[in-house]
Amino acid sequence: MPPVKRRYILFKIEPFIIDSKDKLTIAEGEIVTSVREMVKNLHGDFGLASIQLNFYLKKYDQITRTGVLVVKRESYKFVLTAIPLIRTIRNCNVSISVLKLSGTLRGCLRSLQGYHGKMIHEYKKSIAENNKSKNVYFNHSITSKEQINESFKKLADGIKE
Repeated sequence: MPPVKRRYILFKIEPFIIDSKDKLTIAEGEIVTSVREMVKNLHGDFGLASIQLNFYLKKYDQITRTGVLVVKRESYKFVLTAIPLIRTIRNCNVSISVLKLSGTLRGCLRSLQGYHGKMIHEYKKSIAENNKSKNVYFNHSITSKEQINESFKKLADGIKE
């Protein structure tokens, strides 16, 4: 019997409004549940049944709010149409955007690495504009870069397992 062919969907969750006191913490199961509910609302029982068996969240990182969804090749379109329409997860107003659709996990991880590099560059740029002091810029950029690199390594190690 031939192996099941899959598609890997790299996504990012952006909160609409986030207070400085509240951190957006979303469990992995809540993401899968909200995607399944949206697929059922859009495509009915047929759509839900087609993704039910081979649909799961490979890894989700709380710090960068990025993750990788895995779905069968035959039914990835149901998930792709449902993801951008999700507006709430656990009573939090969010927006989910698809960053990359790939046929291999390696391609997804390459895109994730490039995305994190882009995030680090933008963060450094915003810090430089807000703070003219070199000491403050240096301390914030190193902490941020280390956190993002550490979370990327955790994400890559978790996916490899």
